[in-house]
Amino acid sequence: MIEISNLGKEYTGTKALRNVSLTVKPGEFVVLLGPSGAGKSTLLRCINGLVKPTDGEVIVQGVPVHETKRLESVRSKVGMIFQQFNLVKRLTVLENVLCGCLAHTNVFTSCLKLFSEQDIDYALQCLKRVGLEHKAYQRADQLSGGQQQRVGIARALAQRPTIVLADEPVASLDPKSAERVLDILRVINKQDAITVVVSLHNIELATKYAERIVGLREGTIVFDQPAASLTESEVEQIYGATEAAEEEELYYKQVTYAHA
Repeated sequence: MIEISNLGKEYTGTKALRNVSLTVKPGEFVVLLGPSGAGKSTLLRCINGLVKPTDGEVIVQGVPVHETKRLESVRSKVGMIFQQFNLVKRLTVLENVLCGCLAHTNVFTSCLKLFSEQDIDYALQCLKRVGLEHKAYQRADQLSGGQQQRVGIARALAQRPTIVLADEPVASLDPKSAERVLDILRVINKQDAITVVVSLHNIELATKYAERIVGLREGTIVFDQPAASLTESEVEQIYGATEAAEEEELYYKQVTYAHA
């Protein structure tokens, strides 16, 4: 479970988050929806301890995230998927996935890249789950953007997490690749009972994949309901009427182009 209470974050006078309180139950698939600058990325980074909040508290599975002595314990349970993939491009796909095992490997062994046969087998299983086992020994920079993001998912799985956070994981992908990535995240959520929290700015994808949508605007939660209950007026509350229309128009243009 993720419990967030009165969370605030300020960057040199700019309030990225304002009094955010939120509970995510085990096994939920939650989408943080909102425009750029709404605070979605900051919220995810506060959950896994990459960003320290100015106010409030984050508790993950009963452990306060920002207690320094316990931060590594929290991070070992939380897999993170990034918009820009964050792969080591000169390493092979398999070596990138094995980086997910570092939380369960001693420092000396990992520095020498002396991973156990068990770790290697598990990493290959993770690649198989995202459809990339045949790419295991290629360099990461030889893959397409969609494939690189699937490697990012496999790396998160190799960590054996109970929670996966995905920060705009499809923002730089075409619609077909975006849906494949989100399909994989949904399967992981259902088959493994892993809690998934994804930040998106695309309304269509959010309503298609989320069980629950948390709408953010200017660092504040303005909507928190099952995805099916999201109405046009609530979309406008999250985005504003003009930006909501632009988001939908852009998505449908991309879909039309991708299938032309």
